[in-house]
Amino acid sequence: MKAEYYRAAADEGFFIESDCFGHEHYYALHPGSYRTLWAEPQDTERAAALLEMIEHGCLSQDVCFKTNLRRYGGWRYDHLLPNVSFMCERMGIMDAALRTMLVENPARVLAV
Repeated sequence: MKAEYYRAAADEGFFIESDCFGHEHYYALHPGSYRTLWAEPQDTERAAALLEMIEHGCLSQDVCFKTNLRRYGGWRYDHLLPNVSFMCERMGIMDAALRTMLVENPARVLAV
């Protein structure tokens, strides 16, 4: 993730929403060709980028495919709170910052 790109957007007043926690996949850009792969950022990369913009960041996760469910090998619905928040705390993101990104910033976005 390019934190400087997101920082520039945040400086302009945009909220930066990271909604793909738990999606750590590789994709072939051209079906049938593994020469050109694209990778989703790891959860640790997403969290590190958010350290730069706590006041403008929102955390969420997608559960939009069957493979996102625990039954099919996915992280399940509760990945963000127990796992990602624990990881963020270990990376130095304090409880107040997590509350800002999980509660306060989304409330500000939804109030617009």
